[in-house]
Amino acid sequence: MARHNSSSRHAVSTESSPLSDGLPSDAQWSGAPTDHPALVAFRLNTRRSLAIYAAALLVGLLVVVIAVKEIYAHGEITHVSQQSGLAPAAVPTASTAARLTRAWQSPDLAAGGEPFADGVVVTYSPHTVNGRDALTGVILWHYTRTDRTLCGVVQQDSTTIAIYSHDGNCDEVTGFATATGEPKFYRTLMDDGPVGVSSAPNVVMTVAAGDVHVFDNAGGLDRWLWTPPPGCDVQRALTGSKGVLIGYHCADGYHLALHSLLNDQAPIWTIDSSYQLIPLSAGAAIEAADPTTGLMTRYSADKGVAATPTALAGAGQLPAVQAALRALPTSQATIETTDDQNATHEVIDVGVLIGLSAQNSRSWTAPAGSPSGPAARSLAADAGNGLVSVANGSVITQRAIDTGTIRSTSTVSGAIPTGALKAFPVGHGLLLAGASTGLYS
Repeated sequence: MARHNSSSRHAVSTESSPLSDGLPSDAQWSGAPTDHPALVAFRLNTRRSLAIYAAALLVGLLVVVIAVKEIYAHGEITHVSQQSGLAPAAVPTASTAARLTRAWQSPDLAAGGEPFADGVVVTYSPHTVNGRDALTGVILWHYTRTDRTLCGVVQQDSTTIAIYSHDGNCDEVTGFATATGEPKFYRTLMDDGPVGVSSAPNVVMTVAAGDVHVFDNAGGLDRWLWTPPPGCDVQRALTGSKGVLIGYHCADGYHLALHSLLNDQAPIWTIDSSYQLIPLSAGAAIEAADPTTGLMTRYSADKGVAATPTALAGAGQLPAVQAALRALPTSQATIETTDDQNATHEVIDVGVLIGLSAQNSRSWTAPAGSPSGPAARSLAADAGNGLVSVANGSVITQRAIDTGTIRSTSTVSGAIPTGALKAFPVGHGLLLAGASTGLYS
């Protein structure tokens, strides 16, 4: 039997393995030559540049973070508080009840235009617009800007428009869906200084000393912007179905102009006057009054031909009428309504008296409230059943549109808001809007 050497089992072959052919050994790796000096220098410079670049990015990121925090801390978003709500049930209009009890009252002012729509009453305070359940007064939605003060709020055609003041200019506008408070549009006006705000069907009108601006209430788009001639100041403007009646003053005297509601390529007509003319109606009739004499003049719609002036009230009421005319807002919308025969009339509300003008003549004039005492209030509105409402203490007197005769009277339980009032029908009750807002039903 052949004998084998056991040491051969542990012998290490020095022959190359097919798997290791062409690969350097450990000794070969350890003995590899160093990189070229130029390559080493390039790597060092690149590493230094990358480090500087990364540091710059980090610093830039920190600056952005700090800037965002600063903007957030002082920016507009931190001053806005908003909550939308669900639309309440509709409240159909009905005849006014004979006895009215105060259902709710708020210190807020009521929105201009038509403050009640879609079951919601829109009110506002210096910074906040509120949408309230019409029957309970509970706030359903709100929008607040703590860094801005409201110049005015109007509600028209189911859209609420809020105009905020910024740097003394009433130019920041937000539109909301009246039913829910959802924002519909935002825009900035070009108007300078404070403005008066009013609304008519489909439009909002702002009046400043230097312009009259009419824009769409649903989307905020401009209808037109009118500026008076150089050196002239706008005094008052009033919208109606016949157009916009503007009274302005220049060095050469006073002027009254009728403009189209849809466009402002040129006034339809202009009247020159040596005395001030305050617009009173621009719908069923076109009328303006002289605050010094208390005389009201009617003008033709096509050419501005003036009829013979008539006195708004008797001599005993002249001082009160003069004061009421001068106190009328700079921006107003007419109140047009129809009588039982579907004839159009226009409410003339001059604080201490209420009158109606028909297309061809003045229908009637009646005192607004008590002729004396602090309880005298003016309520000019279509009360839903074809009546104009007049408050006398705690009594709401409703007059027939065509004749002015008393048709019905409602007794009110609960204090009526102070200040000049407007009345709006809500169900069987009335929303009374003055220095505060309350529902009486």
